[in-house]
Formats: sequence, C-alpha cells, structure tokens
Amino acid sequence: MTKHYWERQQQIDHLFKIVDKVQSDENIDSEIKSCLAKYLCVVVSGFLETSIQDIYMDYAQRNAQTNVANFTSRKLTGFHSAKMGNILALSGGFCQNWRTELELITKDEIGDSITSLVDNRHHIAHGKDVGITYSRIKSYYSNSVKLLKLIEKQCNK
Repeated sequence: MTKHYWERQQQIDHLFKIVDKVQSDENIDSEIKSCLAKYLCVVVSGFLETSIQDIYMDYAQRNAQTNVANFTSRKLTGFHSAKMGNILALSGGFCQNWRTELELITKDEIGDSITSLVDNRHHIAHGKDVGITYSRIKSYYSNSVKLLKLIEKQCNK
C-alpha cells in the first residue's frame, strides 16, 4: 500500500467515524446531515482520484527507467475524472490484462458505485441537487477501497 494512499484512507476513516456520530444524533438537523453526505462524496471522489495516481506513479517509479517514470508521473497528474471508463483506459495503458481483469471484477456493484460517486461529485460541484445519502456514500467509499486494493494488487504482482 502506498504511503499517501494509506494515510488518506486513515483520515477518511476517521472522518466517517465523526460523521457517524452526527448521523445518529436526532437533535441535528437533517439538512446538516445531507450537507455532510455531500461533503463526504467530494472527499471520497478526490481520495479515489489521487490514490489511483499514487498507486500507478509508485508502480512506474519501481519498474521503469527514470525518464519513463517521470513522464508517467507527469501524465498521471492530468488524470482527473475517476469514472470507471477512465480508470479502465488508464489501467489498459499499463497492461491490457489489468484492464480486462478490472472490467470483469467491477462490471456490477463496484463499477456502478464508482461512476455514481464521480457523477454525484460533479453535480455537487456545479450546484445541482443530488439525493446522496450517508449510507450510500459509505457504500461508495467501501467499493472505492475495494477497487484501489484491486489496482494495487495488480501493480504489486
């Protein structure tokens, strides 16, 4: 597990523990709870994006010549929309077998969660109304972590 990915995951896990307490408090307004779910959506989406960058950068630095690793690192900083199609294209750029494997494993719940997460983040960022709930964002986060573990496993074979 790359250092940055692990540290961010710990921070988000802690944030979820805090929001769990808020969500269970009946004295806190439902609008505040809704805003926290939106905030978590943005944070989790950013976590997914930057963690994918970190995992592949780490792979390139461990396995490629310095100039190739530097090029890869610069290209990865341009990776922004972590929708499944973009993730699959990125993984296929490293290894077509990785893409095929990710496609098979993520074709249902994981892939749907990732796409919904990113779509919701874009809607939130553009001021559109979304019906994201705390329980749904927890599920999206869980599936994001599953995807990251799959990618990391591929890069560490």
